[in-house]
Amino acid sequence: QLELVTRVSRVHTIWFDTAMQSPVYSGGAFNTANPVIEPGPGDQPAGTQVVLAYRGATTITGTDAGIPQDDITTNASKLDLYGDPITIPAPEPSAPIFLNNNNAWLSQMADIDGSKAFQVRISFISNPISSKTPELGALGFAWQQ
Repeated sequence: QLELVTRVSRVHTIWFDTAMQSPVYSGGAFNTANPVIEPGPGDQPAGTQVVLAYRGATTITGTDAGIPQDDITTNASKLDLYGDPITIPAPEPSAPIFLNNNNAWLSQMADIDGSKAFQVRISFISNPISSKTPELGALGFAWQQ
């Protein structure tokens, strides 16, 4: 007999363009607050978590073409299962130029300060004993110039 349980589920967002050249994000130098997550950690089922990770880009290439359906800042179907632009059968016209050439997922939003655009990976960590899973109803980010 085999019983399978999904412990971690992941979601990747589109790339959010702040339209600022060097923003400072919430959790960064100007504010120690974290992004807003609803329901909050205290309202999640026991033993579950919603964990955020971030990566930043100084530029998203190809976004000036004016074709929203081909843009990774508006169309999630242009991203693969890892949140990267699809490269097969042909590279997508828009792609991130990563901050400091670092495409790794970072645990603090302050680590991407100075990124014109950012992407978020949301990990839902379930409790395999109780079979409970966390929920996410709202997610909010703040930045300033």
